[in-house]
Amino acid sequence: MTPAPTLRPYQAAALEAIKDHLAHGKRRLLVALPTGTGKTVVFAQLPRALGLRGRWLVLAHREELLDQALAKLQAANPDLTCAVEQADRRAGAADVVIASVPSLQRARLAALDPADFAGVIVDEAHHAIAESYGRIFDHFELLEEGCPRPLLGFTATPTRGDKVGLASVFEAIAFEAGLREMIEAGYLAPIAGLRVGTDTDLSDVHLRAGEFIAAELAQAVDTDARNALIVRAYREHADGRRALAFCAGVSHAERLAATFSAAGVPSACVHGETPRDERRGTL
Repeated sequence: MTPAPTLRPYQAAALEAIKDHLAHGKRRLLVALPTGTGKTVVFAQLPRALGLRGRWLVLAHREELLDQALAKLQAANPDLTCAVEQADRRAGAADVVIASVPSLQRARLAALDPADFAGVIVDEAHHAIAESYGRIFDHFELLEEGCPRPLLGFTATPTRGDKVGLASVFEAIAFEAGLREMIEAGYLAPIAGLRVGTDTDLSDVHLRAGEFIAAELAQAVDTDARNALIVRAYREHADGRRALAFCAGVSHAERLAATFSAAGVPSACVHGETPRDERRGTL
């Protein structure tokens, strides 16, 4: 068997914590690690580390996460076959199925026999309370008392913005490391935050489930003046660096990208409907 890759101390500790919780009868576990600390590296070790007989299912909700998980799982488990189930891609009888949650519905889900699977891993597990995930959990009987298959979730944000808890899905947080802890240990770069003031008025933007209503927010923030201010702030504080702008909607993203491009900063917009090849090329 190919030797396992060297893990950082906290990654090894997360795996040991999972094994310890499983040994004590907990089956639905959450691991919370900040973005950039290698959550995918940790869960890629699970088929090897746990040594459970059977196939594994890995759930994600974005194409980039599927491909990232595929690469890490293949590297960590060279003795297993790993494949993606999403859109026109089929995993077939692969030992590890990396699946898009939107794709894994109805016929595709029915084709997966729960008895064949040793466990289920959920990337970006703060989404796990959504109905689409619930249908998958029901199919694999993951929330049933006595289910032999562990459900292992990984997230950087165990506390959701809408205050809805994850306890309905997960029994315990098996391992958690904070952002400050990872920065102080030298695994993440220190954060330097700058706030740029605007005269944008959000008083007419309403809240729904603790979040701004997207259409109202986009109308308030997607203005020529504010988009131009964003470009000026970039030029002042980050000129020449690669940058990522999160926008209030597709139209806002398109208009902001156009504002950057018009100012001589090569820019492109990526959103959920961007064709796969164009999306990959842009990223």
